[in-house]
Amino acid sequence: MHTPSTTRWTTTSAYITLLLAGASAADVITVGAGLDAETIPDALALAADGDELAIASGTWSPSAPDEAALHLTNRQLTIRALDAEDPPTFDGGPTGRAVVIDGGTIVLHNLVLLGGSISGGDINGDGLTSDWERSGGAMTVSGASVTMLNCSLSGGGAWHGGCLGAWSADLSLQNCTISGGMATFFGGGARMHGGSLSWNGGQLDNCTGDTGGGMVVGGGCALVLTNVAVSSCQATWYGGGLCLDSSQSAVSAALQQVSIASCGAGQSGGGVYIYGGQFQADGMQIDACSAVDGAGIAAVDTVFGMSAGGASANIASGDGGALWAVDSSVVVQSAVLGLNEAVYGGAVFLDWCSDASWQSATFDANQAVLRGGALYAVGTGDSDTAVLLCVVQSNTAGLGVDGMVFTDGNAGGVSGSQFCGQAQHVGGAWTDLGGNSFADACVSNDCPGDLDDSGLIGLGDVTVLLNAWGACGGDCAGDLDGDGTVAVRDLIELLSRWGQGC
Repeated sequence: MHTPSTTRWTTTSAYITLLLAGASAADVITVGAGLDAETIPDALALAADGDELAIASGTWSPSAPDEAALHLTNRQLTIRALDAEDPPTFDGGPTGRAVVIDGGTIVLHNLVLLGGSISGGDINGDGLTSDWERSGGAMTVSGASVTMLNCSLSGGGAWHGGCLGAWSADLSLQNCTISGGMATFFGGGARMHGGSLSWNGGQLDNCTGDTGGGMVVGGGCALVLTNVAVSSCQATWYGGGLCLDSSQSAVSAALQQVSIASCGAGQSGGGVYIYGGQFQADGMQIDACSAVDGAGIAAVDTVFGMSAGGASANIASGDGGALWAVDSSVVVQSAVLGLNEAVYGGAVFLDWCSDASWQSATFDANQAVLRGGALYAVGTGDSDTAVLLCVVQSNTAGLGVDGMVFTDGNAGGVSGSQFCGQAQHVGGAWTDLGGNSFADACVSNDCPGDLDDSGLIGLGDVTVLLNAWGACGGDCAGDLDGDGTVAVRDLIELLSRWGQGC
């Protein structure tokens, strides 16, 4: 039997390794005057799946009116700026799009997309003009997986999704901006139908639409927004900032550290309108929004959850300055609702919500024209609203019950909460479950940690704190971190102020 030499085997193995490495390595095709390809169509003809197109600075426009500056069909490519400090602009012109992606897996990196006012068109050549082909003045996506990094989409008008329209697509946005879009119907800035959207960091602003001034999410889309700022968006009817629509298939939405400001709707949900599905917001802040009902948030037939964050200075010409909830399950924890205004329920209006819970929330200086400065809850015999470890202070109502009203079958159970600075704290059908305190005037503690009012933070304050150890009832002086429990974190906070004078 012949045995190959060690040298021959090593050489052959190295050659195979080089071939495999060459087969899997992506080519980078530079695009621009004097580069690998001078036009985008030429570059696409050269590119194989997995390659990168590095686009030179400047403005890239469609080759003909009503077309797209970049049109990709079932490709697997990365399209990026050649110079990230001077990113290229894809400009759809008056009636064209910046980008169309129909199928495939695409990465867009450091690009500027400018949209036109599009009327539709048969993008995929099937002889029909579908809703997705009428969407996305700056960028249209169908049935694709798209990642966008440090991109901006602006301008554009369409039936749906003034800037961005995505149908049955999975989108991931990182540090992206959508601005200045206009939709005749749904989603002034963006329309997501089906698929998923994960957006981390960026802005959605100055967009308008019939419904969902900023964005409409529907068709069972899974939505995750993190550190996104939504501002100055307007809707004729519902959802000035965001509209989450589960009328066709349930939408699930998770929002973390999202801010919504200065948005408005002609009917409901100045900041957010939610119909059906599941909604959970952590650290969300909604400010200075307006609508008839639910100036901050309107939730209908929804499983609604909110923790931390809050809503302030939202004004409803109807009911529910911060939140208007109908036929929904509502759970709110550690949120601060202040300076909101409405006719009924200056901060909150609950309408036939069979299950509602408020824990460690603060209602401060909200105003109702008629009743329920902080909260107004109506419902049927099976309605139930729980108020636990809340602070309800300095709210006002024109016709009485400055604090909370429970009526028409909504039974309120109140425990461990502080009420102060209101002419009438609680009214209607409610049960005092104990641990509540009621005071005509609110006492301001300008020296947190001075629990014994000695003017100096010291041993006496530690004694008061230890005596209050555990779940916080009506007297929460030792609960320095506001979590409803006097515990180790409160002791650490007090010790960090040791010796301070007041």
